[in-house]
Amino acid sequence: MKLRALNSWLYTHCSTRNILLSFIVTFSIIAAFRSSLPMTDTALRAVSGQGILDVQFNHSSRFVIEQIEAYTDSGRSIYQRFIALDLIFVFAYGFAFSLLISRLTLAWHSHLNLVPWLASISDLTENCCHLLLLKLYPTSSMTIAAIATSATRFKYVFIALSFVALIVAFIQFIKSQTRSH
Repeated sequence: MKLRALNSWLYTHCSTRNILLSFIVTFSIIAAFRSSLPMTDTALRAVSGQGILDVQFNHSSRFVIEQIEAYTDSGRSIYQRFIALDLIFVFAYGFAFSLLISRLTLAWHSHLNLVPWLASISDLTENCCHLLLLKLYPTSSMTIAAIATSATRFKYVFIALSFVALIVAFIQFIKSQTRSH
C-alpha cells in the first residue's frame, strides 16, 4: 500500500520545475562529492592505507570489519563525515530519477519510477550499517557487516536497473510522442 502511495505521489509531483530542482540538488551534491571524495579517499588512505567502502562492489563481511578496524580513530571520523553527505545524496538521487521516470511514463503510469528508490533504500541501508559499525568500534558485528555487504551489492544492481528503467521510460515516451503526431 505504501508503494502505491509513493507511486501516486511521484506522478502528482513530477512537474518540470520539481525535476529540475531535484537534479540541481543532486548535481550540487555530486559536485560536493567530487571535491570531497578524493580528499576523503586520500585522507583515509593517509591515516589507514584503506579507501572508501561505499565505492567497492565486491567485498566480504570480513573485509568490511578489517577495513573499519584499519581506519584508525581519525579515519573513522573522516568516514563518518563522508557518510553524512552520502545520506543526503541517497534521497536526492532517489527523488531526481523517480520524478524523471514518472514524467516520462506519465501517459502509462508504470511502477518503473520506484526502481531508483530500491537503489536509495539499499544505499541507505549500507550507510546505516557502515555508520553503526563505525560507532560500535572497537566492537564489531559480522551480521551488520554482512547486511552492509549485501546492501552494497543490491545498491549497484538497483542503480544499473534504474538506468535501464530510465532508458525504457525514455523509449516509451518517444514512442508515445511519435504516435500522437
